[in-house]
Amino acid sequence: MKNYRIGASLEVRFEKTMKEFIEWCHEIGLNHMEIKRDHNFLHFFDIEEISKLLKKYNITLGYHAPYRDFNLSSINPHTQRNCINQIKEIIELTRDIGGEYVNIHLGYIPDYYPEIAKAKARENCLKSVKEIAKFASELEVKLCIENDPHKPNMLQFGEHIQTLTEIINEVDAPIWVTLDIGHANTSKLNIFKFIEVFNEKLYVIHIHDNDGTADSHLPPGKGNINFEKIIKTLSMIKNDLIFVFEMKEEKDIYESKEKFLSLISIEPYF
Repeated sequence: MKNYRIGASLEVRFEKTMKEFIEWCHEIGLNHMEIKRDHNFLHFFDIEEISKLLKKYNITLGYHAPYRDFNLSSINPHTQRNCINQIKEIIELTRDIGGEYVNIHLGYIPDYYPEIAKAKARENCLKSVKEIAKFASELEVKLCIENDPHKPNMLQFGEHIQTLTEIINEVDAPIWVTLDIGHANTSKLNIFKFIEVFNEKLYVIHIHDNDGTADSHLPPGKGNINFEKIIKTLSMIKNDLIFVFEMKEEKDIYESKEKFLSLISIEPYF
């Protein structure tokens, strides 16, 4: 039996509180939710109340660290330290709520910067991840690194398999991997090679579609991604994954769920 959990990401655009989103996920048959940290800056929540609701509905939770205006690889030490501290705060929050993981992006630097700047950015990236991974391990929260979407004129340490592998291999503390299928399509990343390389570390799968030219976050089937082949491959090698629909509109989550369930034969236990 597959121990898959199926959930959705809470977008600021949904205009739902965490409490409302938990109840909504339960109503439509989802058993996982991923919160983007920026959401909490707009909607107050009570940790104890949220923790009780999650247990009541048997819904697991993960946190997505900030992505915009955020750079763990910044060559500015003040920016780097601020970002590290924010993620540590998110890890503590995740532990207090009873969540499972925190999802991060490695950071970036313009690719037209000189090599000395790129080297410094990579050094800071590694230092950041080492500190955060150790902290997460101590608090028994899983740290997941997500692959990046393509951005013109930008060197991103999480965009390609090689750089992502190099960073992970240099960190002593446990690290897991989030495969964002939509991001992989924009960066022309070989998804099947990615699955092969990170097989044992794969923990979260972000699901959304696009045509390969932009990070559109469309429901599966609305772009050119072969989800049938990808989901089949994952189901053959992994029995414990969390699938998260990352959509811009709530209605797209319904459509994504139905499409997903048609692609994979599982026995939900919620």
